[in-house]
Amino acid sequence: MTLYRLYSLRGAQLVGREEILAEDDGRAALAARTCGRGDHVEIWRGDRKVRTVVPLNAF
Repeated sequence: MTLYRLYSLRGAQLVGREEILAEDDGRAALAARTCGRGDHVEIWRGDRKVRTVVPLNAF
């Protein structure tokens, strides 16, 4: 398991931060889509930005 940091953003404003453990980048993205808040969630693994996703509850 790998530690990922999820940053929930509304526009450019940080509205939440969470650390999760996931098996890989894809599972981290799935977790971010289901638990993220805000307009989008940035997923980070160490100093590497994995991707940005839109949470399911964003709309």
